[in-house]
Amino acid sequence: MADKSMILSAEAEAALLKPIDEYVGKIQKQIDALRVDGSDKVRSLKNHIAIAKEDKNLTKEERAKIIAKDKADLEKAKSVESANKDKVSKLISDAEGYLSKHYKSDYYEKVVASCEAEKAAENASYDKIVATIKIEHEQALAKLSDSEEIKDEKYVYRNRLFDCTYLYCIVYHHTDCKAYTAFDTDKHPEYFAAGFPSYVLSPWCCRSDSVNRYRPFHRTYGRYGYGNRNHYYA
Repeated sequence: MADKSMILSAEAEAALLKPIDEYVGKIQKQIDALRVDGSDKVRSLKNHIAIAKEDKNLTKEERAKIIAKDKADLEKAKSVESANKDKVSKLISDAEGYLSKHYKSDYYEKVVASCEAEKAAENASYDKIVATIKIEHEQALAKLSDSEEIKDEKYVYRNRLFDCTYLYCIVYHHTDCKAYTAFDTDKHPEYFAAGFPSYVLSPWCCRSDSVNRYRPFHRTYGRYGYGNRNHYYA
């Protein structure tokens, strides 16, 4: 029998994730600040130099002047990047250590257990309904003797089972009913440094599908964390 006490509401799941997200978010802000005049500026200046070299609207003198200034600024930005390198590395290490210690035990494992308990409860409910339909069918057959009426009753029984299964699949989005539901089953990389999976809850996913339900944080952490395609990198 399913333990419904283990089933978490969406609000409870969000509450479990909140301190983790806040801790990593604060670290990310510090990293972003350290990179403004360092690595971010290095990247921007390199792009600007490349654009200037290809800009046909500039004269040779204008192009040389722009590139010379950018190169001077680039050296300063590289110095800032180098000076902040150790600080950024320590912050990343802090975030990875925190995630490694808290993510699985404080959030992921509890959500997995919740999904399993909810799926078990849903399956039990479905089995109960199917059993009731079967009993009613057998009772109806026991009262019939005409072959056509028996045939009709069997047809009704099959339709009731089909309707029950169809609605069950629509409501719970089970993967054995792909004809009726759509799934985003993309796989994403694991946190290679922290050692835990990158899948977390997406509120619009099936509440009983423990595979499809785990997706990356819907948050962009710049160079550390998730990029625009929700891939993890440091």
